[in-house]
Amino acid sequence: FFGTDFSRSYLALQSLQKRSSVDLWPLLEKRWDEEAHNDYGAHYFFIRLFGLISRWPDSALPRIEEILLEAIATQRPQFMKSKPAAILSMASLGLITDASAWGAWLDPQSTPFWESRYAAAMVAPREFLDVAREDPNPFVAARADFAGN
Repeated sequence: FFGTDFSRSYLALQSLQKRSSVDLWPLLEKRWDEEAHNDYGAHYFFIRLFGLISRWPDSALPRIEEILLEAIATQRPQFMKSKPAAILSMASLGLITDASAWGAWLDPQSTPFWESRYAAAMVAPREFLDVAREDPNPFVAARADFAGN
């Protein structure tokens, strides 16, 4: 995940998602704290991996949720690609329990990065899609309309 050849990172992503999350978690957490939290490529691939593995140890989930929420909220431009990935990972892991999150992530004022609103429209429950159907970005509006049908 730390190299400049992202095709190798995607291959690593495929390989790691087949590994035991119990074995992976301590290594990932250590590398996150040491370096990945500040490396834009590794940051993205860690965020993606969190969502691709469905059964993390219970002790890991609060920390993963913290990392994902931080990725969604970041204003650092080098991590913009991680924002929609984090929303998708949160949904994949069933970590979105606060209904207000959907409202914020689908609101252009709260979430100006349209790619994040698009990701939210991909996974939001139907009852939250009405606001996204009126999104100023036509891609988000079309995705919400498609998801709501």
